[in-house]
Amino acid sequence: MILPNNGKVVIIDDQPKDVIELISALSKEKVPFVHYKEEDLSDLPDTPIENVRLIFLDLELITDTYISVKNITSPIKTRLMRVLKPHTAYALIIWSKKENEYKQALLDDFETEFSAYKPIFHTSLPKADIIGKKGAMDKIKKELKIEISKFKSFNAFLIWESIVNESSGKLTNEIASLYPPNTEWDNKTKFLLYKLAVAYSGKQ
Repeated sequence: MILPNNGKVVIIDDQPKDVIELISALSKEKVPFVHYKEEDLSDLPDTPIENVRLIFLDLELITDTYISVKNITSPIKTRLMRVLKPHTAYALIIWSKKENEYKQALLDDFETEFSAYKPIFHTSLPKADIIGKKGAMDKIKKELKIEISKFKSFNAFLIWESIVNESSGKLTNEIASLYPPNTEWDNKTKFLLYKLAVAYSGKQ
């Protein structure tokens, strides 16, 4: 299996200390990610992210002393609606200390009024299996491999996106490095891009 390498991995967890090993593991694998942690939603994007493919989701995102099932699912759904476009093809990793208490309520909502945000598949990775332990990425990959083997087409899309992402990056580097980075770089590069555009349009 392949992890997304195009910046479409999202971590939603209001406890930064709980994601240290996860962030380190993703960084070691050169997997770009974004992490949202503010309880007041102030760090969420103004518009949904294009093409999210993997979300690590903590289930307990509020600090109320009395927590009901509704209090749990409501902030989760609010965040997912801010991060995801409806009907996005993504995988959900439930990343929690209290999975048994709240997981089913969220899954039930995916089957009813929240179906537009239902993941292609979901799996669980209890925080206790990662926090303070070595081999975090091995555990993540092992769990994802089990689930993604049931959805080979999804993995094929991840591979395709990875190839496109790497190819576009290489092309940009090759074109941008044709001229030395001096005061004339911008003008020369713009002229080159203009010539490429003219050639692409079919003009002589």
